[in-house]
Amino acid sequence: MSESYDFSRLQKCETDILKTFIGICEKNSLKYYLVFGSCLGAVRHKGLIPWDDDIDVAMPREDYEKFMEIGQEYLPDYYFLQNYKSDPEYLACFAKIRDSRTTFIEQAVKNRIINHGVYIDIFPLDYFPKKGVKRYKFLFFLYKARLSADFQTTASAKMRLFQFISKLLLPSMPKARERLNNLTANTPKSDLIFNAYGAYFDKSIMPAEWYGNGKKVPFEDVEVLIPEDYDKYLTRLYGDYMTPPPKAERNGHYTDIIDLDKPYTEYMNK
Repeated sequence: MSESYDFSRLQKCETDILKTFIGICEKNSLKYYLVFGSCLGAVRHKGLIPWDDDIDVAMPREDYEKFMEIGQEYLPDYYFLQNYKSDPEYLACFAKIRDSRTTFIEQAVKNRIINHGVYIDIFPLDYFPKKGVKRYKFLFFLYKARLSADFQTTASAKMRLFQFISKLLLPSMPKARERLNNLTANTPKSDLIFNAYGAYFDKSIMPAEWYGNGKKVPFEDVEVLIPEDYDKYLTRLYGDYMTPPPKAERNGHYTDIIDLDKPYTEYMNK
């Protein structure tokens, strides 16, 4: 890890990306929310959780797709809107905004030829079906297992078996990724929405009214939107969210290299 790496600088770099993202959303009347640990940080710390090394935002699917269409036009040249269409070896069905002047190489994707700059995550919020839930979940986890098989991570024996089966059924990773995206993006409208691609699944299935129009709160030196009924949202995800976890559980991402002074391309060339 580079000697130039400093945690407070990393968080500032991510906050700068967030500010740019918010500016684009406000200019184009696009709805967004800070979610997961970033929402928790906004409520409990009025900014990033002190040990958190990323920022998560989510957008209703319609707004998300619009941002995917226009976002790069509004971003400065050194920011890259990353999704599987703009960066074909990128595995996920959600997007990131990357700072191409920096390096943040995570172990799980270290061998992928993609933009590895410091980033914020942008998740789509989709409807959750009221009918055919078992079939929906089976297809979701089958497609997702196919994608996870290409990540450089350890997995349980049960998961490795499921990944093996998914590769037999779905030899093409890009097709599996496209099917997964189509599955979540085209669910009929309901009063439940969920963040399919975050760290949770069942817990993220919530009444749409909990998100509502959002509530503005301070976050570092900017105002942000979080789910309107953030107490129910955070309680569902974390339980007693105002009590910080034990120090041993205050972890960030598993990274190989973080360098805020050199672009990721210098490391990829090596």
